[in-house]
Formats: sequence, C-alpha cells, structure tokens
Amino acid sequence: MPRPRPPQKMPKALDAALKAAGAAAVVEPPPAFELHIRPLLRSLDREQMDFAFNLWHYPDVDPIGRFTLILNRLKSPAADVVMPPPYSGGPWPAEWIALFERWLAAGAPRLPLAQLDPASLTAARIAGTSLVRLTAMANLPSAGHVAWIERRFAEEVPFSPERADEFVLYERLVTASPAAVTPTPVEDVLELPTGVATVKFFGANGTFPVAVT
Repeated sequence: MPRPRPPQKMPKALDAALKAAGAAAVVEPPPAFELHIRPLLRSLDREQMDFAFNLWHYPDVDPIGRFTLILNRLKSPAADVVMPPPYSGGPWPAEWIALFERWLAAGAPRLPLAQLDPASLTAARIAGTSLVRLTAMANLPSAGHVAWIERRFAEEVPFSPERADEFVLYERLVTASPAAVTPTPVEDVLELPTGVATVKFFGANGTFPVAVT
C-alpha cells in the first residue's frame, strides 16, 4: 500500500515575499487554458467535436476565433446547436460559461512553462511503494512566482491522455515581487508504474529524459 504523500511546502522565497508585501500584494491571475478551461472539456465532448477540431488542442493560429466559436455553441439556446447537447450532459452551468467568458476576455491565456535546469532533474523511487520523488530547479521570473510538477496532458490522445511517465513544469505569478529571476527547487511525489526506467520532463527550454533510480 502506498505511503501517504508528504505535505507540500511553500517555497521559501515566496513565503518571504508574501510576509514582506502583505495581503495587498497577492495577485489574482486570469484563468488559464490548462488549469481552468481544458478540465471542463470531457473526453466525450472532444470525441463529439472531432469532426471539426480537437477541443483539447490550443490552436497556434487565431485561438480567439476558435474559442469564440466554442463559446457561441456553449451559450446557444438551440438544443441542436448547444455544446454539450442535452442528451449527453449539457448544457454547461452558468458559472462555467462565465469562467469561459472571463478567460476569453483576458485573451485566452495559457499556463506558462517554467525554465528548468536540466542538471537538477531527478526521479527516485521510494522503496516499497509505487511512488517516485521528482525534483527540479526552476528559474522563475520573480520570487512572486510558483512552479509545480504535473503529469503531462497529451492532447493528441483521446483516451487516458495523462502520460504516466511524462511530467511538465508550470509556473504562475501569485504575488507581486520586485525580486529578479530566482532559482527555485521544485519537488513532488507522484505515482509511477513499475518497470518504467525513464521519465521525461517538459519545460520552457525543452524536453529532458531522466533515468529513474
């Protein structure tokens, strides 16, 4: 039976910045596609829209146009137009549509990838469990940013899109801070199937394979 995951600690630089700046410095960033929008789109929704485009894919060309079309479908009063249709779980509740509208009004932002130090990457199994401890150093834009490790979501895979052996480092601004780029340790303990000998880390500066020890 897996051991309980250790509690995650706030980065020291962020903790110090919050205490020094006070509550007024806390930033509320706009919604992000990977964090707030894509999780609302079910596998069923993706399959039903495959004839037109992949709902999980953030387009490289004219994303505002694409997501405006989706919003129009989400808000449509017509049962034969609204997405998702009433016969498969739709329509969305008003608060979901409001979140989508707020995200689109902010420019449909994505969640930035963190710059990582390839030499710092490790993946160490925890004996007697199915867990692996993942560590990295992220070069963040300021002490007000946080970074975390998350399983990579493979938008091109319609079934079980979260990759068991691929991990991405995201960053996000959470408090105003004048401090410059800050090397920040990032760590988490996640499940990893037995037999996996190599994992991949994805960051803003590339993809890096790491042997599991």
